[in-house]
Amino acid sequence: MLDEFRTYLQKHEYAKTTIDGYCIIAGKFENWCNTKGYDVENINYNKWSEYQNLIKNQITTNGVQRKDNTIEHIIGVIRLFFDYLVHDDFMILNPIKEIYYKSNSEFHHQALTEDELHELYYCFPTLNLQIPMCESAAIRNKVIVGLVVFQGIESAVFKNLTLDCIDLSKNKIYVPGTKRSNGRTLDLKQTQISVLRQYIEHDRAILQKKINCYTEALFPLNSTRYSSMFNDICKKLKTINLKVTNFRQIRFSVISIWVKKYDLRKVQIMAGHRFISSTEKYLKIDLDSLQQATQMYHPMQ
Repeated sequence: MLDEFRTYLQKHEYAKTTIDGYCIIAGKFENWCNTKGYDVENINYNKWSEYQNLIKNQITTNGVQRKDNTIEHIIGVIRLFFDYLVHDDFMILNPIKEIYYKSNSEFHHQALTEDELHELYYCFPTLNLQIPMCESAAIRNKVIVGLVVFQGIESAVFKNLTLDCIDLSKNKIYVPGTKRSNGRTLDLKQTQISVLRQYIEHDRAILQKKINCYTEALFPLNSTRYSSMFNDICKKLKTINLKVTNFRQIRFSVISIWVKKYDLRKVQIMAGHRFISSTEKYLKIDLDSLQQATQMYHPMQ
């Protein structure tokens, strides 16, 4: 069954590493069903709730409970597994089609102010380096920081960016869509242009030669995993501001600022949200923060 699931994912053009990860998750679910004596094809709501409680309360190898976003991911993969079973007529209906794990974990970030965000870019070092030793890599990293800080680009997008996405004559960038976001064209800030131009005209070629990778990718990498590069960048950002945790926090901060400046529809387009409800969550958080501040400084008598 897992081999057929793999084929199903391949037909839907998922990346190989994604397919491998999804099959591992589906395989664990299938093994659990076998252990319990359940037929995967006959899973109902009660049996699914049993498994959902299991993954929610399981302790990881690090001795901690799974994070909410990890639980959401596992449930999403198994929902896709059930979609495959329905597609291949093993099941009539997906038993968890409308079941979503309620979590606000992506909004548990400590928001950075606009000044703090700009500081991350302006203070990002590109000279007198120890790590990375290659100055061109530092220039590349500064360009990436700028795209997160000023355009709020999500980390999943970077592997899809190509040279054609940048139009320096118009100071624009096209941000390709993903399975979870819409494509959009955004303005580049004037402060980004000189560093971006230097990277495209000089440093990118140096990095291509260094790793022997000559694709059209804006950020060439001889691997499909950008996470190690992003982790290195975040470590450097933490030396500038200790409050920095990851790129999701920075994007969260950027969109939180946008909802205070622009109407929701414009923010939805800028953020690449497929649904306005995703943007409205940021507005709710802004209202919650205002309410907390009001209660703190103007308590009800």
